[in-house]
Amino acid sequence: MARRRFHLVRRSHFPRARARAVHLARRGVSAGARAAQAEKHTFAALFTALGFGYLEPNLATLPHFKSIGVAGTWGIGTWALARWMRNRSLSHMATGLLAIGARDLGRELSKKKIGDELVGDDIDM
Repeated sequence: MARRRFHLVRRSHFPRARARAVHLARRGVSAGARAAQAEKHTFAALFTALGFGYLEPNLATLPHFKSIGVAGTWGIGTWALARWMRNRSLSHMATGLLAIGARDLGRELSKKKIGDELVGDDIDM
């Protein structure tokens, strides 16, 4: 009598069901990849802003315009470089930096004195 072989991996009795499950999983992964590819400009701006936020304490010594801050100044430079080089990735990075610069400008404008009252962040509630 011949001995039976022992398999650690049990073979499926339903190969069509397994193939269908694999096919559906691959479709889901490729749909996710297509969605990420469509939003690559958003991710570029997001990761630029994230990196700038991480490095911001070390970047205070860089030359910049006080009203828009370091991010806005370097965002304008990055935007000009992106236009000159016709580089879409740099353009998306400039979007993130300019968004931070716009926030800094708005914060700077809100701290201006109106008469004797301070407005914006200086108000205690």
